[in-house]
Amino acid sequence: MRISAGVAIYYNNKILLAHPTKTKIFGTWTIPKGGIEEGETKLQAAIRETKEEVGIKLNPNKIINKPILIDYINKKGKLFKKVYIFSYHIKSLKELKLDNEVILSKKLQKSEVDLALFFDMKSAKDYIFWRYKILLNN
Repeated sequence: MRISAGVAIYYNNKILLAHPTKTKIFGTWTIPKGGIEEGETKLQAAIRETKEEVGIKLNPNKIINKPILIDYINKKGKLFKKVYIFSYHIKSLKELKLDNEVILSKKLQKSEVDLALFFDMKSAKDYIFWRYKILLNN
């Protein structure tokens, strides 16, 4: 079974979503996330993946260390992946050293993510991968 971790970043009733490279536009967006490397904690992996995928360095002290767990279960009922999602709330984009709600292309890990931006919760429902809709209630 695979284990991944990521961080849901919330700002002004919006959530940062990343579009996976070479996927359709609707129903595929998620938060920055990825696999846990040997010797890493789930939280360390979530922070690293956010930096790698969208170029945002997070302050570990501001992360809410009570992750939401998302299970991937196949049609046969077998669990094949677990994703641990931590929460990070900001009041200003300056906290992330951002000037805009759209992440600059040069900051993105193009092999993984081709676009990242903050969506209001209502719009996010149309774009986010269905397994992650729980994050829109946070």
